[in-house]
Formats: sequence, C-alpha cells, structure tokens
Amino acid sequence: MADAPIISYWRKGLKHQNFGDLLSELLLRELSGRSLLHPQWGRPRSRLDVLHLIGSVISDYHVKAGLEHSQGGANAKVAFWCCGKKDALPLDPELLEHCVFFGVRGPLTRDALGLPPDTPMGDPALLLPALYSPRPATEFSGASLCVPHFLEKKTDEQLLSSTGAQAVVRPNIEASLDAIHQFIDKITSARFVLCGALHAAIVCCAYRVPYSYFDSGFIDVPFKWRDFAASIGIEADFARTLPEGEQLHTKLFSGIRKPDLAQILACAPITPPDRLKKKVHRYLRAESA
Repeated sequence: MADAPIISYWRKGLKHQNFGDLLSELLLRELSGRSLLHPQWGRPRSRLDVLHLIGSVISDYHVKAGLEHSQGGANAKVAFWCCGKKDALPLDPELLEHCVFFGVRGPLTRDALGLPPDTPMGDPALLLPALYSPRPATEFSGASLCVPHFLEKKTDEQLLSSTGAQAVVRPNIEASLDAIHQFIDKITSARFVLCGALHAAIVCCAYRVPYSYFDSGFIDVPFKWRDFAASIGIEADFARTLPEGEQLHTKLFSGIRKPDLAQILACAPITPPDRLKKKVHRYLRAESA
C-alpha cells in the first residue's frame, strides 16, 4: 500500500471544479497537518487505499473505480467520511466487503447501508464555520441569490427571470482554495439563497444563512437532498421562486437541528491535529454561548 490513501473526488485534476467536490481539498488540508513532534497527525486511522472526504459517492460505481485505481490488491479498502448514497439500494455484497464507513451524511444513507442507529451522522461541510471565517463580498451584501446545480443548463438571465432572485452564483469554480473561500464569501453575504446545489444549502445551514432548496426543473439526485434534510430534521421541499423559497424557510427551516460537529470530526478517517480539534471546540463554545 502507498504511504497515504488516494483522495478521490469528481473532476479531480481538472481546471474547473464543482464547489462541493473541491471541498475535499480544503478538508484534506485541515486534516493532514503534520508535526515532527506528532508524526501520527495526517495518518489514516486504519489501512485505507482510497478515501472520499465528502459527496454523494457511496455507490457500486465509486467502489469499483476505487478498487481499480488502488494498489491494495484483493484486500484494498475504499473509505468514506460522512458521505452519502444516491439511492436507497444496498451496495453489492462483494464490493461492500472493501468499504469502510466513517459516519454517513444522513439517516437514509445509514439505513440503505444497514449501519447501526448510533452511526455518526452529518456532512463534513457543516464544519466549515470552524475552519473559515468569511469575508464580506460587497457585491452580494444583502442580496437574494440563486445557486443552480453545476450542470444547470438555464442561463443566468433565465434563472433571474423565473426566480425573482437578484444574482446568480454558480458552483462552477476554479481549482483553488481561494475560489472555495470566495464562493463561501458570496453565499454568507447574501440575505437569502435559493439552492439548486446541495453544498450551497449545506453552507447556508452551516453559517445560518436563510435558504431553501431550489427546483429549476432539474433536481440532481433527489435522494441526497432528502438524506441531508433528514439529518437536520426537516422535509426536502423545493421552491421554484424567491417568494416560495422564503415561505418554505419560514415553514421548515426555523426548526433545523444540526448534527453534532464534534462527532463528525471525531469519526474522521485521518487523525485530526490538535489545532483542528481546538478550532471546532472553540466554534462550538461560541455557538452555545
């Protein structure tokens, strides 16, 4: 086995990335801090060949792809950190033997995998407020935004006309940590966000920005939306316009119950450094104050 597992995510290595998948790089940076005094930092908790740090990637396809690219042979292990499934179907039993689950995104994924009720739950992007303090994005301050899916075919003009939102912010970003930060800056500067990209909704949930799910006529993988919604205690209802979204937010989102962030970090497949633990616990103390 190689010294470290392969980190896998959609569009890896390409110039143009999808925000939610590129979060793998930010999470990896936070988890893999090393020190001469603490050489165990940045090391997997167990033998792993391929590692998914975020996304709707628990599927036969992704496990097969991981096994093909790994160097672990017949004993290769493909690991998932609080990731989600795309449907309620069980994994192929032979492929399941190669999987290691460090938590799940939500209860629908947990049940589809047949995992126990006490399995740690919650999307890793919910940790973002402990990892990054947004900067004001003046152009979007107090604006209503529409964030469509990466594959959305409608133009910005069509989306603005149909929704009544003031600006469109797409999750199609450059492959850099700065681009990740800038996307978060825009979202957190807004007054309201219609989310057609799941990780836009998760960022809103994490930073307490009012939002609703958005249906442009194209909803990518309905299961993943229901799964995350169930993890925070709400229904997966979608809005087509800004007024509908604001009504949904009033109806559903005031009762959001975020998963335990400390538990998400504690089940990470890479031993987190003390600095990261301190960031998360400092944020949790501020949240509860």
